[in-house]
Amino acid sequence: MSNTLWALAEHRHGLLFRHEAIPLLGERRLDRMLARGRLEAVGSGVYRVPGSPRTPEQSLLAAVGAAGLDCAVAAGRSAGWLWGLVDDPPPAPEVMVPNGRRRRLTGVRIVESLDCTPEWKIQRRGIPTLNPILTMVELARVLDREAFADSLERGLGLFSMSAMWSILDT
Repeated sequence: MSNTLWALAEHRHGLLFRHEAIPLLGERRLDRMLARGRLEAVGSGVYRVPGSPRTPEQSLLAAVGAAGLDCAVAAGRSAGWLWGLVDDPPPAPEVMVPNGRRRRLTGVRIVESLDCTPEWKIQRRGIPTLNPILTMVELARVLDREAFADSLERGLGLFSMSAMWSILDT
């Protein structure tokens, strides 16, 4: 594999995306690498470098990539985990896409939102992620009262309550 692809994969939790690999390799060479096991398909247009560590971050980035890097973000408990608002990642990655862009992805919880806009997307650990304030809104829907209060207390280092209220008032 080319040094450029290795460098990309190294910064992407051992993953490559088709839209990046085709210009560097060409479609035929990419297909040969897949056929020879030098890359593994892990989702639509998402490839894993064999031997790269399997991590929750890798699974989450693969889910976001398969849902559409142009529009999808880690959300809910997945985003909460990336922001340090909850201790552990959820059993299945949680991904938000704009309304009408829903895809069926095995082992991934997809949530559609009318409000999912590009300005709400922030890179966190190299993964497109919902910003921390909107992550808190998502967590309010899925956590019990005690867990949410703990997450809110942790979040106060990431945002102010006035910033959170201004988002909620819109």
